[in-house]
Amino acid sequence: MAATLTEPTVLAAAKDTLYPDLDTSTDHYAVTETQFTKPTWGGWEIPDDLRRRLAPYNTIRLTDGEPDLLGVGMPALEVLNADAATTPVAAIEAKGHNTDPSAADVRTGINQAHGHLSEVNIGYVAAPHAEHL
Repeated sequence: MAATLTEPTVLAAAKDTLYPDLDTSTDHYAVTETQFTKPTWGGWEIPDDLRRRLAPYNTIRLTDGEPDLLGVGMPALEVLNADAATTPVAAIEAKGHNTDPSAADVRTGINQAHGHLSEVNIGYVAAPHAEHL
């Protein structure tokens, strides 16, 4: 089976979904953690177009670890209690798997995203959708 739902792939899809207008919006920004600058992910070569979708990169350090993506601005999706912050900061944790998407460790992603909530307004976990399994 080809590696199609790896963490970098899942993270790029989450970034595109949450912040689809990054190229044209002046009130949104998203940065990907530098761990995704590696040329391979579990032996799978990360394609250049996927790297471009994940850019820009920077080291992201929060008290409870390093989220995979940090976004600033209201995400495109409906947000519970959207009035809580006009320009929220969102931490996104991606979970995927190189060979078996159903093995994505979503529980850990939930715990990681929850751990960031003391420093951000919104926490997301991005994982493969059941129809892709």
